[in-house]
Amino acid sequence: MLKSIVRKAAYKSLPQNALPNFAMNVHNRMVGKAAYASFATEITQLEEKSEAYKIALVKAAKGGTDLVAMKDAAKKDLLLTLDRIAFQLNYHYNNEPTFIINAGMDMVRERKTIRLGLEAPYQFQVINKGVKGELKLSFKLPDAARVTNNSIEYSLDNGQNWNNGIYTSRSSITLRDLPSRQSVLFRVRSMGTFERKSPWTEAVEGFVL
Repeated sequence: MLKSIVRKAAYKSLPQNALPNFAMNVHNRMVGKAAYASFATEITQLEEKSEAYKIALVKAAKGGTDLVAMKDAAKKDLLLTLDRIAFQLNYHYNNEPTFIINAGMDMVRERKTIRLGLEAPYQFQVINKGVKGELKLSFKLPDAARVTNNSIEYSLDNGQNWNNGIYTSRSSITLRDLPSRQSVLFRVRSMGTFERKSPWTEAVEGFVL
C-alpha cells in the first residue's frame, strides 16, 4: 500500500541561503502546537542549528578553507535535525495530510516501510594520537537521522564490568583525562526516540599514554 511521507528532497535541494528560512518556518509552525508536543527537543534544536548555520554562512562568505568547512558542518547538523523531525512525522502520521503539511513539510507517496529498530554503529575505532590521557573514538551510523544520541561505555578489567561513560550526538569524540598507561575497552550503542536502543558494538581496545 502506498504511504504518504515527508519529501525530504524538498529541503535537501534548497539553495544554502534558503535552508535556514525553511528550517525556521518548520520551527514556527510546530513550536507550541499540541499535535507536535513529542517533538519538543527536535524543535528546540532546529532553532539552534538554524541560527548556527546562518552565522556560519556569513563567516564562510569571507573565504577560507576552515570557515567553509565549519559552514558545511553546520549545514550537515541542520539537515540532520530536519531529517529527525521528518522521521517522527512519518512515524506518527495518521493518514491526515495536514499533520505533515501544517508542519511546513512537503509530502510524497512512497512504498518504503518505516524501520522501527536501530542498527548498531559500525566501523568503530579507538585512535591513539600520542597525547597523554587522550583517545579519539569514531564510528559510523547506518541511519543517522533516526539517532538522537550515542552512549559510550568503558571497561578497565577487560570487559568484566562496564562503566557508564558519556553521551554524544556526534560520531567522533576525543576523550580526555583518561587513566594513563592503561588499556581500556570501549563500546558504543545508538539511541533513538521512544526509548529505542541499538545493540552494542563489539568492544574495541585502546591504550592510554
